[in-house]
Amino acid sequence: RLPVGVGESLREVEQALQRVHRLDVLAQQVLPAPFEAAGAAAAPSFSAEQPAPQVGSLGAAQVGAKGAVGGVEEVMAFDTGPGNAVIDALVTAQSAGAERFDRGGARAARGSLSAALVEELLADPFFEMPPPRSTGREHFGEGYARSLADLAVGLGLKDDDAIATATELTAASIECGVRRYVLTRGAIDAVYVSGGGAHNPVLMNALARWLSPARVQELSALGIEPDAKEAMAFALLAHRTLLGLAGNVTGATGARHPVVLGHITPGAFA
Repeated sequence: RLPVGVGESLREVEQALQRVHRLDVLAQQVLPAPFEAAGAAAAPSFSAEQPAPQVGSLGAAQVGAKGAVGGVEEVMAFDTGPGNAVIDALVTAQSAGAERFDRGGARAARGSLSAALVEELLADPFFEMPPPRSTGREHFGEGYARSLADLAVGLGLKDDDAIATATELTAASIECGVRRYVLTRGAIDAVYVSGGGAHNPVLMNALARWLSPARVQELSALGIEPDAKEAMAFALLAHRTLLGLAGNVTGATGARHPVVLGHITPGAFA
């Protein structure tokens, strides 16, 4: 039993999220068969997600897609690759831990990206994997950032150039996933970004270039604050578990069937 008012608040959250379908980079497809896309980083969170490609900012970038008609069974979602993880790792290493992320994209803005290095990095086998697929800092983390930094040094690039290149890689890998697995379901009209990447103008501009002619906007354009997306999503999942409703999306996870997620331990509310 929920405290007075909580149930109604969660229902409002569920209604809001149903209008978005997924979060992070959210791309809206309208032609020829309407789709909405949501992904995460930018968790991508381009992070990453909505399909609405939504870039998740918590390490990996995610994209989710759903047709304008049909139910949750029509949803597909997958990680596109690095969100902010590689950028964050490079900034942390370069600043000896004094900084943890590229605030406002300032470092990337000072640098010059290497298109040749981006192309080389896109040859990573992960980008060839069909969805459903997932990744994180175990692949695109500190070790990957060290390798990228070594490659950058070998090309004569400066520290800021490496960060500019990593930022471009995030946008390029999102486009790669969208082109291969989302555009085959319909054209994208708009992309909505949430997570830390939404605050990085260099990344937002890169997404606009790579995903053109789709318009790229923050998730707030749909009435949901980009930084509140994950909190709202967990509230929705908790609500569905309390009601005994399935909370997984088989097209995103590869699960064989829908299930109720989590476990509720009986007890009194404080």
